[in-house]
Amino acid sequence: LDVNTLNKISDAYDDQLEGRADMVKFYYQLQVNVMRQKLVGTIVIGKDNVLFNKPFSTSNQKKYLNNVKTGAELINEVAEKAKQYGTKVIVVDVPRRDVNLESYVPSWYISAVDFYEACIDVQREALNDDIAVIDVNRLFHENAGADTVLYWYYNDHHINAIGNDLILSEIIKLVQEDYPEVTQKRLEDYDIEYTQVYGALNRKIGLAASAPDEPLWMTPKGWEISYTRSDNGKESKEPVLRKIDERQKRTYSETYMGDNFGETIVDTDRDSLPSIFFCGSSFTNALEALSVPSFDNMYSVDFRYNTTTKDINDYIAQWQPEYVVLIPGQSTATFNLKHLKTHLGYLKEDIDYD
Repeated sequence: LDVNTLNKISDAYDDQLEGRADMVKFYYQLQVNVMRQKLVGTIVIGKDNVLFNKPFSTSNQKKYLNNVKTGAELINEVAEKAKQYGTKVIVVDVPRRDVNLESYVPSWYISAVDFYEACIDVQREALNDDIAVIDVNRLFHENAGADTVLYWYYNDHHINAIGNDLILSEIIKLVQEDYPEVTQKRLEDYDIEYTQVYGALNRKIGLAASAPDEPLWMTPKGWEISYTRSDNGKESKEPVLRKIDERQKRTYSETYMGDNFGETIVDTDRDSLPSIFFCGSSFTNALEALSVPSFDNMYSVDFRYNTTTKDINDYIAQWQPEYVVLIPGQSTATFNLKHLKTHLGYLKEDIDYD
C-alpha cells in the first residue's frame, strides 16, 4: 500500500465514522495529559515535553560500524571525482536528537551517545583528510552546554532556525578560506516570528504534547535578494522562505523551501560569488533557504523525490559547484548505510523520517 492509498482509506473511515479524528485526538490527550504516559506509540515524551523517537538499537554493532566505514569510503569516492571540477565536499554530521538532547530524555531511555561517538570515530578515521567535517553535536554543546534544546524544535525532528544559522556559519567559515568576500545574513538580519509548530513527532500523537512558541517564520529585515528558481526542471515562483497561512498547519517543511523537491536551482545572478550544492533531505531545507543570500547559485537534490537516473556525481559534473554539502547521518537514521546510498542517489528509495 502506498501513502496515497492509505490516506484514501483514512478519509473513507473519517467519512463513515463521524468524529473519528476527534476521538483519536481525545485518546492521545488522555494518554499524555491525564495518564502522564512517557511512551505513546513510538513517541517518547521527555523533559519539558521534548519529544523523541524510540531509542536506537542494533543487533550487530560491529557490522554497523563496518557500514559506517563503507559509507565514509563512498564519500571519499565522491570527493575524489569532484576534484576534477574544483568542487570541495563538506560533511555535516547531524546527530540523532536524543544524542544531542540527552539531558531531556527520560531516565529509562537507552542512551545512544557512546555508540554515536564510536560511529564518529570510525567515520573520521576513514574520511580523507581534505574533506571538511562539521560535528553538529559538538558544535551545539560548545555553544549552549546542556541546553541544546535551543537549537531544536520541541516536537519535530528537525533543527530550528537558530540551530541552522549556527551550522551555516560554520559552512561560511570554510567557504571564506577560499572566498573571503562571502558573507552571511545572520538571525539579527531577519524578523523572526515565534509560533506553535505542528511538529512531525507531535502529529503522531494527535498534537497532544504542549510546547512553547518557537522560531519559524523569517522575513528579511530591510534587505532583499533577487533570484529565479526552478524545481524539478520547471520554473517556480515558490519563495525560499514563506509564512504559512494561519489557517494551515505551521510546519518546518512548508516554511523552508516550500517542501521537499527532487531538484531545486536558485540563481541569484551574482557570478562573482561561489555556488553551493546541498545533497540531503528535509534536514537541509532550512540551510538551503538561509544560504541563498551568500551564494551565486544554490543547488539542492533530495533523491527520495528525484525521478531522474542521475546520482550525486552526475549533478556535480553538470553544475560544477564550488562546494557540496553532505549530511551522511540524518537525525533519525544516524550513519545508516542504506540511507546514505539513497542520499547519494545510488538507491532510489523513499525514506520516512517522521
